[in-house]
Amino acid sequence: MKAVELSDEMDQALAVLRGFLYDESLDRRPIIVGYLTETEDIIELGIDQFLDQLQMQPQEQMHQVYRILYFKYRSWIVWNAITSKPFREVRRQCMQADRCADLLARIDSNNEVNQNNDQTDSQQFLPMQKDSSSLLPAISRHMELTNMFWYRPDSPNFFLCQRVICDQFEKMARRVRAHLGQYDDVFHDLFYPFERMHLTLCVFSLKDLSQVEDCFSLIQDTIDNMRRWMAQYPVALRGIQVYQERMLFVNAIQDSNLEKLIKVIKQTCNMAGFVTNVEGIFIPHVTLLKQNYVKPLDPIRRPPTL
Repeated sequence: MKAVELSDEMDQALAVLRGFLYDESLDRRPIIVGYLTETEDIIELGIDQFLDQLQMQPQEQMHQVYRILYFKYRSWIVWNAITSKPFREVRRQCMQADRCADLLARIDSNNEVNQNNDQTDSQQFLPMQKDSSSLLPAISRHMELTNMFWYRPDSPNFFLCQRVICDQFEKMARRVRAHLGQYDDVFHDLFYPFERMHLTLCVFSLKDLSQVEDCFSLIQDTIDNMRRWMAQYPVALRGIQVYQERMLFVNAIQDSNLEKLIKVIKQTCNMAGFVTNVEGIFIPHVTLLKQNYVKPLDPIRRPPTL
């Protein structure tokens, strides 16, 4: 049965592959094939190089040697084995990627012209400041990402969350905040606003904006195709716990549907090359209070008895 499933997946991928070969309106050079080898390694190759390797394999072994996981067009994942979109939808996304690339190229060109004009104006009207460090740098779309608040390579910097809407949970959170406020007023400022409270399902480590776009587009496609596995009943929450002496959170008691959904999302993202749950085991939870800076908050060694 497993071999049949693999064959079906491979046939769907090959149908998209044939579409790329016969559609003369698409440029084949930006197409990348991501596939799983028989040693469970994920490899990315250009489409022509992948076809050369594929032709070297006997027809009867083709399904066993390569399992195509996704196709990329430029930096966009336009097809993956989970959603398995038809070629007409894949082609539409490729054309959209081309239009976006052309638009960004024009923006960069305009920025370069504006930068040159700004430099000319500076030379004409501010000759004494030519070598001054007080001149502002030209604004560019390619900003220095290391200065962004979320840029933390190999650390969790993006989260997949679900909004929490529950009167009973809000009453409990108010009780906890009032109780902690008896010890120090600072707790009132560190407590999450009720309208921002959310159930964190999974965390990611993403390095640039293109990864963010591709990853969350893939997540959206996965969720759209997994709605039958959405939790049918409210998620149960139990117990207040401390993390690194700077965070209070409530664990979620998962049901089987929620576990399946999270597992599929993680597997899909991992197969596409994205890093999930960076620090190992991750338990879905709702954060009540968090102190972002490093210095530990003294009164929060253990949650006080309510």
